[in-house]
Amino acid sequence: MVISSKAVREPKTRLKMSKNMKREASVGILFAMPWIIGFLFFVAYPVISSLIFSFTSYDLFNWKFIGARNYQAIFKNELFYKSILNTAIFTAISVPLNLLLGVLMGLLLAAKTPFVRLYRTIYYLPNVLSIMAVVFLWTIMYQANGPINSLLQVFGIEGPLWLIEGWSQIPALLLMGAWSVGGVVIIFLAAIKGVPEVLYEAARIDGASVWRQFWVITLPSISPMLFFNFIMGFIGSFQTYINAMVLTGGGKGTGTYGSYFLGQMIYERAFVSHQMGYASALSWIMLVILLLFTLIVSKISNRFVFYMGE
Repeated sequence: MVISSKAVREPKTRLKMSKNMKREASVGILFAMPWIIGFLFFVAYPVISSLIFSFTSYDLFNWKFIGARNYQAIFKNELFYKSILNTAIFTAISVPLNLLLGVLMGLLLAAKTPFVRLYRTIYYLPNVLSIMAVVFLWTIMYQANGPINSLLQVFGIEGPLWLIEGWSQIPALLLMGAWSVGGVVIIFLAAIKGVPEVLYEAARIDGASVWRQFWVITLPSISPMLFFNFIMGFIGSFQTYINAMVLTGGGKGTGTYGSYFLGQMIYERAFVSHQMGYASALSWIMLVILLLFTLIVSKISNRFVFYMGE
């Protein structure tokens, strides 16, 4: 007699939760409820709503489903391509520049020198200042007879009208952003201080130069922080618009649009023109760009990111 394997089935074992386990699970869910409620109302609901609004004509009071017309209008708008180009140029320069400055300053501040704690405070100070105070300071710096142009005149260089001429607006914003690199410096400083000293001692015994120690020990050890700051820097730079909007107005006043970023276009469509559907479509285009870039970089990160456990 042949007994089919289907006829003989092992009894399924079900994990039964004890009263203590159920009580602990209930308490855990109860403590997590504020976060869950906050996530649903302040993250999930706005994201889903913006996706729906991107297919509507919505002005805060009335809305009408119009399909993909917002997206069609966006890709026919020349100003959209100008904003994408400006945003891409700013991001492509600012992210590597801030990473380079962050690593260099992190190395300097990691050295055991007198008053090093004072230097760390000074370099981080711009990050705790009000954005309006920072903008006011740099407005003075970029005046025609301001400190920067006065310094250039010492070397026989005639400084431009930084906040007016189209070609100089993005460099002005890059310099301003490099001045506020203290947050990145702190992260790199912590990563550099976390590299085991025994690795440097072994390298020095083998006769490795300072440059060789940096290339084969320091850089691989801090590569996870490089990857993190690169991703976060790209996302932050691609969304930037406040500094440009306050400092240069995006270049709209002079007709150059030299610093007109995608974030400013979203802001103006949403809160100036009250075209919430159009602004939502722009936001989702930005989200797709950021998502694709993050996925691509994460996919190839194994080639240049090394973790201590590996």
